[in-house]
Amino acid sequence: MSSLRRACWLALLLVGIEMMPAEAKDRALALEPEIGSRTTLEFSLGAGVLGQNTMGVGGALLGHGYDRQAGLAIDLGARWLIEQNRGFEHGLLLRGAVQSGPALAGEYGFRFGIVDMAYTARLHCSCMSRGNRRVYLSGRVGLSGSIADAGIGRGAFGGGDENARRYASRSLDHLSLGYVLGASLDVYLGSLFVGLGLDFRQHFGFTTVADRHILPSAMLRFGGAIGGR
Repeated sequence: MSSLRRACWLALLLVGIEMMPAEAKDRALALEPEIGSRTTLEFSLGAGVLGQNTMGVGGALLGHGYDRQAGLAIDLGARWLIEQNRGFEHGLLLRGAVQSGPALAGEYGFRFGIVDMAYTARLHCSCMSRGNRRVYLSGRVGLSGSIADAGIGRGAFGGGDENARRYASRSLDHLSLGYVLGASLDVYLGSLFVGLGLDFRQHFGFTTVADRHILPSAMLRFGGAIGGR
């Protein structure tokens, strides 16, 4: 009879453990959570400011947005992360961004469509995380390219610059390729997050006098995560 009683108590204990949350179950069974098996897929939408400094253009084009301009930019991104060990994840980032003059409309020297493909890694900042709020510091490095569509430039025609600007709008469209370096600080509440990202891009143009673009940006991003914690 005592053996039957012990078997019943053991069965009840196993059922109770099985109904526990995963982390509590691991603690009850003295198990360490499996590392390296959790993956996270994230999507984000960002808005901010992207600057442009272009080398190789001069003369009548200076001061009309071909050599330098800053303006509103928006981007869409996807990030796939693998948990390597506690507090560290890494993976792949894909992002596209657009900028067209100061306010995504109106006159511009160059209108940019940008694509980034980068390796990314992030660290969990436990000192700044509380309860359901998690804070991560992340970095990225990789390839970046752009399509530059030349316009007629900013400002009224004058001083004999009309012909040069109209010719530039027909002849300065080009592709460029380079690199991106960036970092961001992201705050998560559940599966949603908001983050501030800073990026530095340098692109080198193909078969164009606009042979180099420096494109720094500061973006505020909102998004959500699927999977992971």
